[in-house]
Amino acid sequence: MKVIIDTNAILYSVKRKIDLFEAIKIKYGHVPVIIPNLVLAELKALTKKAKSGADKDIAKLAIEILKTKKFSEIKLKKEYADDAILRYAKDKDVVIITHDTQFQERLKQEKIKYTFLTNKKKLN
Repeated sequence: MKVIIDTNAILYSVKRKIDLFEAIKIKYGHVPVIIPNLVLAELKALTKKAKSGADKDIAKLAIEILKTKKFSEIKLKKEYADDAILRYAKDKDVVIITHDTQFQERLKQEKIKYTFLTNKKKLN
């Protein structure tokens, strides 16, 4: 099994001061963590185009934190990140970490495993 992290989950973990990679290790053990190129591109874009200065700062901090973490970057076809992640995850043994409730609903419909961080700073 592998874990895929979306943009929303990364930003949420930084805002809440949660070590997402530690939460993954606690829930799933030492599993490969994947972050799509589209997610990394979204974070970079947010450092310049976010509506508030605080959101820009969160995106910058997220990028700095990711530089210290071990993960694999996957190259997905340039499209809306959620669509690309969903397409990649079909028929694969993966869990997607997201806080986007609309994306969670789509994943549920496609029978793709997902999870999210709880208020207790751990994965559901």
